[in-house]
Amino acid sequence: MRIPIATIIKIFVDESYDTYISIESARDDDSDGGRKVTRKEVWTIATNLIFRIGPKVEMAILKRNTDHILINYRWKVLSILASSLTELPTEFERAKRGDNKIDRKEAIEIIFNVLKKSIPTIVDSLNDDIE
Repeated sequence: MRIPIATIIKIFVDESYDTYISIESARDDDSDGGRKVTRKEVWTIATNLIFRIGPKVEMAILKRNTDHILINYRWKVLSILASSLTELPTEFERAKRGDNKIDRKEAIEIIFNVLKKSIPTIVDSLNDDIE
């Protein structure tokens, strides 16, 4: 299998520019952390980059020049799950308030509950794509 290196490089260059713009807007005085980029902003910028690049690179490697619904939907579901994970630091802090500790069982339960909240969004997304 031949990998289209030039196409993949073009994808990364194009998306790097969009990521630069996102970083600059996160450093704006009006952003969440002011001039300081917050962890949440870093997470959002990084995951957005991954989920914009991922399907394009996959389609380039598979030599699909048109959108393929399964590839796009898989990446959309992964994006929704990653987006829901932005709630984890808040949920962990909330759980630590009493004794300032979280055991493994509590951590797994918190992660499960955060991811479970994203199921309606995933289902709605599938319904929108089908219609």
